[in-house]
Amino acid sequence: MIHRCLRNGSQAACILAGKDASSLGLLTADGKLVAPIGAEGFLVHLGDHDWVLSGFAAARCVAYLRDYAKRSFGTLPEARFNALRNYVGSRVSYMRLYQAIAQGRADALVASVVKA
Repeated sequence: MIHRCLRNGSQAACILAGKDASSLGLLTADGKLVAPIGAEGFLVHLGDHDWVLSGFAAARCVAYLRDYAKRSFGTLPEARFNALRNYVGSRVSYMRLYQAIAQGRADALVASVVKA
């Protein structure tokens, strides 16, 4: 599967660049990956899959922060909420905050950052 992704990705990149993947040494004449294949392609392929969790976690964190802000400060204008959200996000990663939400410790974590 990863071989197919690397091959197809190489072909697509070369098509967009107007280059021939075979003449660049990326693929053999019959369209197979040139061996040996470095680990970089595999690592990049795997590393790009964090969006499955990070996108979901970020959305959950923003929803949590909106609720936290309403409970702590009342309804904030959108610009003030965005400032709060950005401030918390600059002090605590959303992955850390998401973990705290899942463990029921988010209020304490945010309170340690936001000293109202």
